Amino acid sequence: MKIIHYLFGKGYNMSIMVEIDRCIRSGSHSATRLGREAVGDPRLVFDMRRGRQLRPETEEKIMNYLAGLHHCLPETANCTSAREAAICAT
Repeated sequence: MKIIHYLFGKGYNMSIMVEIDRCIRSGSHSATRLGREAVGDPRLVFDMRRGRQLRPETEEKIMNYLAGLHHCLPETANCTSAREAAICAT
């Protein structure tokens, strides 16, 4: 459990960080770019890893942004909408 806290911080929805990490690992976005484009904060991902608490509105913005980035996941590259990406990912 300490490793998870080190990698992803603590106190917020882990699924958001997992999706952010997946997108960064895919090479389509850097941590800085993702934070800047999602909520206008280039330090967002770094701060989340250090335990930053997100407001519900911020979490929603991030999830909406990630939903539009279905190309981050290789298995969803051929999907044309966020809904199709969710189906393709299962």
